[in-house]
Amino acid sequence: MRKLLSLLVFTLLLAAAPAFAQGSTGLERISFAAGATSASVSGQVTGTVGKGYALYAFAGQQMDININNATLTVVSPSGSPLVRGTVTADPVRSFSTVLPETGDYLIYITAPAGSGALNYTMNVSIVSGGGGGSAPTAERIRFVPGGTGAVVTGYVAGGNQNSYLLYAFAGQTMTLTLDNGTLTVVSPSGSPLVRGTVTAEPIRSFNMVLPETGDYTIQVSVPASSPAIGYTLAASVTGSISGGSSTPERITFAAGGTSATITGQVSGTVRKSYVLGAFAGQSMTVNVTNAFMTVVSPVGDPMARAQNNAQSLTQTLNDSGDYSIEISVPPGTGTVNYTLYVSIVGTPYRVGSAERISFAAGATSARVYGAVSGTIQNSFVLYAFAGQTMTLALSDANLTVVSPSGTPLLRGVTNGEPSTSFVLTETGDYQLYITVPAGSGVVSYALDITITS
Repeated sequence: MRKLLSLLVFTLLLAAAPAFAQGSTGLERISFAAGATSASVSGQVTGTVGKGYALYAFAGQQMDININNATLTVVSPSGSPLVRGTVTADPVRSFSTVLPETGDYLIYITAPAGSGALNYTMNVSIVSGGGGGSAPTAERIRFVPGGTGAVVTGYVAGGNQNSYLLYAFAGQTMTLTLDNGTLTVVSPSGSPLVRGTVTAEPIRSFNMVLPETGDYTIQVSVPASSPAIGYTLAASVTGSISGGSSTPERITFAAGGTSATITGQVSGTVRKSYVLGAFAGQSMTVNVTNAFMTVVSPVGDPMARAQNNAQSLTQTLNDSGDYSIEISVPPGTGTVNYTLYVSIVGTPYRVGSAERISFAAGATSARVYGAVSGTIQNSFVLYAFAGQTMTLALSDANLTVVSPSGTPLLRGVTNGEPSTSFVLTETGDYQLYITVPAGSGVVSYALDITITS
Protein backbone atom coordinates (compact mmCIF):
# COMPACT_ATOMS: atom_id res chain seq x y z
CA MET A 1 0.00 0.00 0.00
CA ARG A 2 2.84 2.36 0.84
CA LYS A 3 4.45 1.74 -2.55
CA LEU A 4 1.10 2.37 -4.26
CA LEU A 5 0.62 5.63 -2.36
CA SER A 6 4.16 6.80 -3.18
CA LEU A 7 3.58 6.01 -6.85
CA LEU A 8 0.30 7.93 -6.81
CA VAL A 9 1.84 11.03 -5.24
CA PHE A 10 4.81 10.84 -7.57
CA THR A 11 2.41 10.66 -10.54
CA LEU A 12 0.54 13.71 -9.27
CA LEU A 13 3.81 15.59 -8.88
CA LEU A 14 4.80 14.77 -12.41
CA ALA A 15 1.44 15.97 -13.64
CA ALA A 16 1.96 19.24 -11.79
CA ALA A 17 5.55 19.51 -13.03
CA PRO A 18 5.98 18.01 -16.49
CA ALA A 19 9.39 19.68 -16.54
CA PHE A 20 10.65 16.98 -14.19
CA ALA A 21 9.18 14.09 -16.11
CA GLN A 22 11.05 14.77 -19.30
CA GLY A 23 14.67 13.75 -19.52
CA SER A 24 15.24 13.13 -15.81
CA THR A 25 17.99 10.60 -15.09
CA GLY A 26 16.34 9.18 -11.96
CA LEU A 27 17.05 9.59 -8.25
CA GLU A 28 20.55 10.20 -6.94
CA ARG A 29 21.21 9.19 -3.32
CA ILE A 30 22.58 11.91 -1.04
CA SER A 31 25.22 10.53 1.34
CA PHE A 32 27.03 12.24 4.17
CA ALA A 33 30.67 11.63 4.95
CA ALA A 34 31.01 9.24 7.88
CA GLY A 35 30.33 11.19 11.06
CA ALA A 36 29.06 14.27 9.18
CA THR A 37 25.54 15.70 9.46
CA SER A 38 25.35 17.62 6.18
CA ALA A 39 26.19 17.50 2.49
CA SER A 40 26.17 19.82 -0.51
CA VAL A 41 25.23 18.86 -4.07
CA SER A 42 25.22 20.90 -7.28
CA GLY A 43 23.60 20.45 -10.64
CA GLN A 44 21.55 21.96 -13.44
CA VAL A 45 17.86 21.87 -14.31
CA THR A 46 15.78 23.36 -17.11
CA GLY A 47 12.11 23.79 -17.87
CA THR A 48 12.14 20.29 -19.35
CA VAL A 49 14.71 18.41 -17.26
CA GLY A 50 14.54 18.20 -13.45
CA LYS A 51 16.62 16.41 -10.85
CA GLY A 52 15.59 14.01 -8.07
CA TYR A 53 17.40 12.91 -4.88
CA ALA A 54 16.78 10.35 -2.13
CA LEU A 55 17.92 10.91 1.46
CA TYR A 56 17.42 8.40 4.25
CA ALA A 57 16.52 9.82 7.66
CA PHE A 58 14.81 8.84 10.90
CA ALA A 59 11.59 10.04 12.50
CA GLY A 60 12.28 12.81 14.99
CA GLN A 61 15.40 14.11 13.26
CA GLN A 62 15.61 17.69 12.04
CA MET A 63 16.00 18.17 8.27
CA ASP A 64 17.11 21.50 6.80
CA ILE A 65 17.41 22.13 3.05
CA ASN A 66 18.53 25.30 1.29
CA ILE A 67 18.92 25.86 -2.44
CA ASN A 68 20.17 28.97 -4.21
CA ASN A 69 18.18 28.55 -7.44
CA ALA A 70 15.20 26.64 -8.92
CA THR A 71 12.52 25.28 -6.54
CA LEU A 72 12.12 22.40 -4.06
CA THR A 73 9.56 19.64 -3.63
CA VAL A 74 10.00 17.24 -0.68
CA VAL A 75 8.01 14.00 -0.28
CA SER A 76 7.96 11.79 2.84
CA PRO A 77 8.67 8.02 2.72
CA SER A 78 4.94 7.28 2.80
CA GLY A 79 4.29 9.62 -0.13
CA SER A 80 3.04 12.74 1.65
CA PRO A 81 4.30 15.98 0.05
CA LEU A 82 5.86 18.10 2.79
CA VAL A 83 6.49 21.05 0.49
CA ARG A 84 5.53 21.44 -3.18
CA GLY A 85 7.50 24.04 -5.03
CA THR A 86 5.90 22.88 -8.26
CA VAL A 87 2.53 24.42 -7.35
CA THR A 88 3.60 27.74 -5.83
CA ALA A 89 3.90 31.08 -7.58
CA ASP A 90 7.24 31.84 -5.89
CA PRO A 91 10.10 29.33 -5.84
CA VAL A 92 10.59 27.36 -2.61
CA ARG A 93 14.27 27.56 -1.70
CA SER A 94 14.34 26.51 1.94
CA PHE A 95 12.74 23.73 3.95
CA SER A 96 13.01 22.90 7.66
CA THR A 97 11.03 20.39 9.69
CA VAL A 98 11.16 17.66 12.31
CA LEU A 99 10.67 14.51 10.28
CA PRO A 100 7.50 12.48 10.80
CA GLU A 101 8.72 9.14 9.46
CA THR A 102 11.72 6.89 9.02
CA GLY A 103 12.78 6.10 5.46
CA ASP A 104 13.77 7.66 2.14
CA TYR A 105 12.76 11.29 1.70
CA LEU A 106 12.49 12.31 -1.96
CA ILE A 107 13.74 15.76 -2.98
CA TYR A 108 12.89 17.11 -6.43
CA ILE A 109 14.47 20.20 -7.99
CA THR A 110 12.62 21.78 -10.89
CA ALA A 111 12.43 24.97 -12.93
CA PRO A 112 9.29 26.59 -14.43
CA ALA A 113 8.21 25.32 -17.82
CA GLY A 114 10.02 27.20 -20.56
CA SER A 115 13.01 28.08 -18.37
CA GLY A 116 16.52 27.81 -19.68
CA ALA A 117 19.35 26.12 -17.79
CA LEU A 118 19.50 26.96 -14.07
CA ASN A 119 22.60 26.01 -12.06
CA TYR A 120 21.91 25.24 -8.40
CA THR A 121 23.69 24.30 -5.19
CA MET A 122 21.70 22.54 -2.48
CA ASN A 123 22.77 22.16 1.14
CA VAL A 124 21.10 19.44 3.22
CA SER A 125 21.57 18.70 6.93
CA ILE A 126 20.11 16.05 9.22
CA VAL A 127 20.59 16.37 12.98
CA SER A 128 18.97 14.81 16.03
CA GLY A 129 15.76 16.56 16.90
CA GLY A 130 12.99 16.58 19.42
CA GLY A 131 10.17 15.20 17.37
CA GLY A 132 7.91 14.08 20.16
CA GLY A 133 10.30 11.39 21.33
CA SER A 134 9.82 9.21 18.26
CA ALA A 135 13.56 8.99 17.66
CA PRO A 136 15.18 7.86 20.92
CA THR A 137 18.87 8.42 21.50
CA ALA A 138 20.84 5.60 19.94
CA GLU A 139 22.47 3.16 22.35
CA ARG A 140 26.01 2.11 21.51
CA ILE A 141 26.59 -1.63 21.22
CA ARG A 142 29.84 -2.57 22.95
CA PHE A 143 31.73 -5.85 22.92
CA VAL A 144 33.74 -7.19 25.83
CA PRO A 145 37.49 -6.58 25.29
CA GLY A 146 38.72 -9.09 22.74
CA GLY A 147 35.18 -10.14 21.84
CA THR A 148 33.52 -10.02 18.44
CA GLY A 149 29.87 -10.06 19.45
CA ALA A 150 27.23 -8.82 21.87
CA VAL A 151 23.55 -9.40 22.64
CA VAL A 152 21.10 -6.63 23.53
CA THR A 153 17.46 -6.90 24.56
CA GLY A 154 14.63 -4.41 24.63
CA TYR A 155 10.97 -3.57 24.08
CA VAL A 156 9.47 -1.58 21.23
CA ALA A 157 5.89 -0.55 20.49
CA GLY A 158 4.18 0.20 17.20
CA GLY A 159 5.15 3.55 15.72
CA ASN A 160 8.44 3.67 17.65
CA GLN A 161 11.94 2.43 16.95
CA ASN A 162 14.85 1.51 19.16
CA SER A 163 18.16 2.70 17.72
CA TYR A 164 21.70 1.39 18.18
CA LEU A 165 25.16 2.42 17.00
CA LEU A 166 27.84 -0.13 16.18
CA TYR A 167 31.30 1.03 15.11
CA ALA A 168 33.04 -1.12 12.51
CA PHE A 169 35.70 -0.94 9.81
CA ALA A 170 35.41 -1.27 6.04
CA GLY A 171 36.09 -4.87 5.06
CA GLN A 172 34.77 -6.40 8.27
CA THR A 173 31.68 -8.61 8.20
CA MET A 174 28.67 -7.58 10.27
CA THR A 175 26.09 -10.20 11.22
CA LEU A 176 22.80 -9.31 12.94
CA THR A 177 20.10 -11.69 14.14
CA LEU A 178 16.78 -10.49 15.57
CA ASP A 179 14.13 -12.75 17.09
CA ASN A 180 11.21 -10.30 16.90
CA GLY A 181 10.36 -7.08 15.07
CA THR A 182 12.23 -5.97 11.96
CA LEU A 183 15.69 -4.56 11.19
CA THR A 184 16.83 -1.41 9.42
CA VAL A 185 20.59 -0.86 8.94
CA VAL A 186 22.09 2.40 7.69
CA SER A 187 25.76 2.95 6.77
CA PRO A 188 27.89 5.75 8.29
CA SER A 189 27.32 7.90 5.17
CA GLY A 190 23.54 7.46 5.38
CA SER A 191 22.93 4.74 2.77
CA PRO A 192 20.28 2.22 3.88
CA LEU A 193 21.72 -1.29 3.62
CA VAL A 194 18.47 -2.96 4.60
CA ARG A 195 15.09 -1.37 5.32
CA GLY A 196 12.72 -3.49 7.32
CA THR A 197 10.29 -0.60 7.57
CA VAL A 198 9.27 -0.84 3.91
CA THR A 199 8.94 -4.61 3.48
CA ALA A 200 5.86 -6.77 3.88
CA GLU A 201 7.78 -9.47 5.78
CA PRO A 202 9.98 -8.60 8.77
CA ILE A 203 13.74 -8.62 8.21
CA ARG A 204 15.40 -10.46 11.06
CA SER A 205 18.87 -11.26 9.76
CA PHE A 206 21.64 -9.26 8.14
CA ASN A 207 25.08 -10.32 6.95
CA MET A 208 27.36 -8.08 4.88
CA VAL A 209 30.98 -7.19 4.24
CA LEU A 210 30.94 -3.55 5.27
CA PRO A 211 31.60 -0.81 2.70
CA GLU A 212 32.67 1.96 5.10
CA THR A 213 34.41 2.69 8.38
CA GLY A 214 32.29 4.40 11.01
CA ASP A 215 29.09 4.15 13.05
CA TYR A 216 26.41 1.91 11.59
CA THR A 217 22.87 2.72 12.73
CA ILE A 218 20.66 -0.27 13.56
CA GLN A 219 16.96 0.15 14.23
CA VAL A 220 14.47 -2.34 15.61
CA SER A 221 10.82 -1.52 14.89
CA VAL A 222 7.35 -3.00 14.57
CA PRO A 223 4.35 -1.90 12.48
CA ALA A 224 2.44 1.17 13.70
CA SER A 225 -0.55 -0.87 14.91
CA SER A 226 1.49 -3.44 16.87
CA PRO A 227 1.54 -3.66 20.66
CA ALA A 228 4.82 -3.54 22.57
CA ILE A 229 7.04 -6.57 21.99
CA GLY A 230 10.21 -7.83 23.57
CA TYR A 231 13.19 -8.72 21.38
CA THR A 232 16.76 -10.00 21.47
CA LEU A 233 19.32 -8.66 18.99
CA ALA A 234 22.61 -10.50 18.48
CA ALA A 235 25.36 -8.52 16.72
CA SER A 236 28.84 -9.60 15.66
CA VAL A 237 31.65 -7.98 13.69
CA THR A 238 34.44 -10.21 12.43
CA GLY A 239 37.33 -10.11 10.01
CA SER A 240 40.22 -7.81 9.14
CA ILE A 241 39.65 -4.28 10.39
CA SER A 242 39.99 -2.68 6.99
CA GLY A 243 39.55 -3.70 3.40
CA GLY A 244 42.67 -3.22 1.34
CA SER A 245 45.04 -3.50 4.30
CA SER A 246 47.12 -6.35 5.61
CA THR A 247 46.31 -8.31 8.76
CA PRO A 248 46.53 -5.92 11.72
CA GLU A 249 50.08 -5.63 13.01
CA ARG A 250 50.67 -5.76 16.76
CA ILE A 251 52.63 -2.84 18.17
CA THR A 252 55.14 -3.86 20.83
CA PHE A 253 57.59 -1.82 22.87
CA ALA A 254 61.19 -2.71 23.59
CA ALA A 255 61.64 -4.38 26.98
CA GLY A 256 61.15 -1.66 29.59
CA GLY A 257 60.06 0.87 26.96
CA THR A 258 56.85 2.89 26.91
CA SER A 259 56.70 4.01 23.25
CA ALA A 260 57.30 2.98 19.66
CA THR A 261 57.65 4.75 16.29
CA ILE A 262 56.51 3.01 13.11
CA THR A 263 56.71 4.09 9.46
CA GLY A 264 54.74 2.85 6.49
CA GLN A 265 52.79 3.66 3.34
CA VAL A 266 49.08 4.10 2.64
CA SER A 267 47.01 5.33 -0.30
CA GLY A 268 43.42 6.11 -1.16
CA THR A 269 42.81 2.37 -1.65
CA VAL A 270 45.21 0.78 0.85
CA ARG A 271 45.01 1.39 4.60
CA LYS A 272 47.20 0.06 7.39
CA SER A 273 45.94 -1.31 10.69
CA TYR A 274 47.49 -2.01 14.08
CA VAL A 275 46.52 -3.31 17.52
CA LEU A 276 48.05 -2.13 20.79
CA GLY A 277 47.40 -3.71 24.18
CA ALA A 278 46.91 -1.37 27.15
CA PHE A 279 45.17 -1.20 30.52
CA ALA A 280 42.42 0.99 31.94
CA GLY A 281 43.93 3.92 33.80
CA GLN A 282 47.01 4.21 31.63
CA SER A 283 47.53 7.21 29.34
CA MET A 284 47.76 6.58 25.60
CA THR A 285 49.27 9.02 23.12
CA VAL A 286 48.95 8.38 19.38
CA ASN A 287 50.26 10.75 16.70
CA VAL A 288 50.46 10.27 12.93
CA THR A 289 52.06 12.53 10.33
CA ASN A 290 51.06 12.84 6.66
CA ALA A 291 47.89 10.74 7.11
CA PHE A 292 44.84 10.40 9.36
CA MET A 293 43.97 7.85 12.02
CA THR A 294 41.00 6.03 13.49
CA VAL A 295 41.38 4.70 17.05
CA VAL A 296 38.79 2.35 18.57
CA SER A 297 38.74 1.04 22.13
CA PRO A 298 38.58 -2.68 23.01
CA VAL A 299 34.81 -2.40 23.57
CA GLY A 300 34.15 -0.60 20.26
CA ASP A 301 34.07 3.06 21.26
CA PRO A 302 35.58 5.33 18.57
CA MET A 303 38.16 7.62 20.22
CA ALA A 304 39.44 9.32 17.04
CA ARG A 305 38.11 9.25 13.49
CA ALA A 306 40.00 9.67 10.23
CA GLN A 307 36.83 11.20 8.77
CA ASN A 308 37.39 14.10 11.18
CA ASN A 309 41.03 14.45 10.05
CA ALA A 310 42.33 13.11 13.37
CA GLN A 311 46.12 13.05 13.66
CA SER A 312 46.73 13.11 17.41
CA LEU A 313 45.18 11.69 20.57
CA THR A 314 46.14 11.71 24.24
CA GLN A 315 43.66 10.09 26.60
CA THR A 316 43.40 8.22 29.87
CA LEU A 317 42.06 4.79 28.96
CA ASN A 318 38.75 3.45 30.23
CA ASP A 319 39.18 -0.16 29.15
CA SER A 320 41.80 -2.89 29.26
CA GLY A 321 42.50 -4.81 26.08
CA ASP A 322 43.52 -4.32 22.46
CA TYR A 323 43.06 -0.86 20.95
CA SER A 324 42.62 -0.79 17.15
CA ILE A 325 44.44 1.87 15.11
CA GLU A 326 43.83 2.37 11.40
CA ILE A 327 45.91 4.73 9.23
CA SER A 328 44.32 6.07 6.05
CA VAL A 329 44.17 8.94 3.57
CA PRO A 330 41.16 10.22 1.59
CA PRO A 331 39.98 8.24 -1.46
CA GLY A 332 41.81 9.25 -4.61
CA THR A 333 45.05 10.06 -2.78
CA GLY A 334 48.24 8.53 -4.14
CA THR A 335 50.77 6.64 -2.04
CA VAL A 336 52.09 8.61 0.95
CA ASN A 337 54.65 7.82 3.64
CA TYR A 338 53.52 8.19 7.24
CA THR A 339 55.10 8.05 10.69
CA LEU A 340 53.09 6.69 13.62
CA TYR A 341 54.13 7.35 17.22
CA VAL A 342 52.43 5.59 20.15
CA SER A 343 53.14 5.60 23.86
CA ILE A 344 51.52 4.02 26.91
CA VAL A 345 52.44 5.37 30.33
CA GLY A 346 51.02 5.31 33.83
CA THR A 347 49.65 2.73 36.23
CA PRO A 348 46.48 0.79 35.44
CA TYR A 349 43.39 1.40 37.54
CA ARG A 350 42.86 -0.83 40.54
CA VAL A 351 46.49 -1.96 40.60
CA GLY A 352 48.68 -1.50 43.62
CA SER A 353 52.39 -2.21 43.80
CA ALA A 354 53.11 -5.40 41.89
CA GLU A 355 54.22 -8.33 44.05
CA ARG A 356 57.22 -10.25 42.77
CA ILE A 357 56.76 -14.01 42.54
CA SER A 358 59.80 -16.01 43.55
CA PHE A 359 60.41 -19.75 43.77
CA ALA A 360 62.02 -21.61 46.63
CA ALA A 361 65.64 -22.59 46.00
CA GLY A 362 65.72 -25.38 43.40
CA ALA A 363 61.94 -25.23 42.78
CA THR A 364 60.31 -24.60 39.40
CA SER A 365 56.86 -23.60 40.65
CA ALA A 366 55.00 -21.56 43.23
CA ARG A 367 51.45 -20.95 44.41
CA VAL A 368 50.11 -17.54 45.43
CA TYR A 369 46.81 -16.79 47.14
CA GLY A 370 44.80 -13.60 47.20
CA ALA A 371 41.44 -11.90 46.93
CA VAL A 372 40.09 -9.51 44.31
CA SER A 373 36.79 -7.71 43.71
CA GLY A 374 35.19 -5.46 41.14
CA THR A 375 37.25 -2.58 42.54
CA ILE A 376 40.47 -4.35 43.58
CA GLN A 377 42.92 -5.94 41.15
CA ASN A 378 46.08 -7.89 42.09
CA SER A 379 49.25 -7.67 40.05
CA PHE A 380 52.44 -9.71 40.02
CA VAL A 381 55.77 -9.75 38.20
CA LEU A 382 57.79 -12.85 37.37
CA TYR A 383 61.21 -12.90 35.74
CA ALA A 384 61.77 -15.57 33.09
CA PHE A 385 63.98 -16.36 30.10
CA ALA A 386 63.19 -16.68 26.40
CA GLY A 387 62.74 -20.34 25.51
CA GLN A 388 61.36 -21.34 28.88
CA THR A 389 57.79 -22.64 29.24
CA MET A 390 55.34 -20.87 31.55
CA THR A 391 52.38 -22.86 32.85
CA LEU A 392 49.56 -21.14 34.75
CA ALA A 393 46.49 -22.43 36.58
CA LEU A 394 44.02 -20.02 38.20
CA SER A 395 40.79 -20.72 40.03
CA ASP A 396 37.74 -18.44 40.29
CA ALA A 397 39.13 -15.28 38.62
CA ASN A 398 40.42 -13.89 35.33
CA LEU A 399 44.06 -13.73 34.29
CA THR A 400 45.92 -11.31 32.01
CA VAL A 401 49.59 -11.91 31.15
CA VAL A 402 51.79 -9.30 29.45
CA SER A 403 55.29 -9.90 28.10
CA PRO A 404 58.27 -7.66 28.98
CA SER A 405 57.78 -5.73 25.71
CA GLY A 406 54.10 -5.12 26.40
CA THR A 407 52.50 -7.83 24.25
CA PRO A 408 49.39 -9.38 25.87
CA LEU A 409 49.80 -13.15 25.98
CA LEU A 410 46.50 -13.69 27.78
CA ARG A 411 43.81 -11.05 28.14
CA GLY A 412 41.34 -11.35 30.98
CA VAL A 413 40.90 -15.06 30.29
CA THR A 414 39.08 -17.22 32.81
CA ASN A 415 41.14 -20.36 33.13
CA GLY A 416 38.56 -23.03 32.28
CA GLU A 417 41.22 -25.67 31.53
CA PRO A 418 43.46 -27.31 34.11
CA SER A 419 46.36 -25.16 32.93
CA THR A 420 47.54 -22.76 30.25
CA SER A 421 51.06 -23.07 28.84
CA PHE A 422 53.17 -21.15 26.35
CA VAL A 423 56.81 -20.97 25.36
CA LEU A 424 58.27 -17.57 26.23
CA THR A 425 59.78 -15.48 23.46
CA GLU A 426 61.46 -12.79 25.59
CA THR A 427 63.69 -12.47 28.61
CA GLY A 428 62.53 -10.11 31.35
CA ASP A 429 59.70 -9.33 33.78
CA TYR A 430 56.32 -10.78 32.85
CA GLN A 431 53.30 -8.99 34.33
CA LEU A 432 50.33 -10.95 35.64
CA TYR A 433 47.01 -9.29 36.50
CA ILE A 434 44.17 -11.05 38.34
CA THR A 435 40.70 -9.51 38.03
CA VAL A 436 36.98 -10.16 38.26
CA PRO A 437 34.24 -8.25 36.40
CA ALA A 438 33.32 -4.77 37.62
CA GLY A 439 30.59 -4.97 40.26
CA SER A 440 31.71 -8.37 41.57
CA GLY A 441 32.10 -9.00 45.25
CA VAL A 442 35.26 -10.30 46.90
CA VAL A 443 36.60 -13.49 45.28
CA SER A 444 39.41 -15.60 46.72
CA TYR A 445 41.78 -17.30 44.31
CA ALA A 446 44.79 -19.57 44.04
CA LEU A 447 47.31 -19.10 41.22
CA ASP A 448 49.84 -21.85 40.35
CA ILE A 449 52.88 -20.84 38.29
CA THR A 450 55.47 -23.18 36.82
CA ILE A 451 58.56 -22.24 34.78
CA THR A 452 60.50 -25.03 33.05
CA SER A 453 63.38 -25.03 30.61
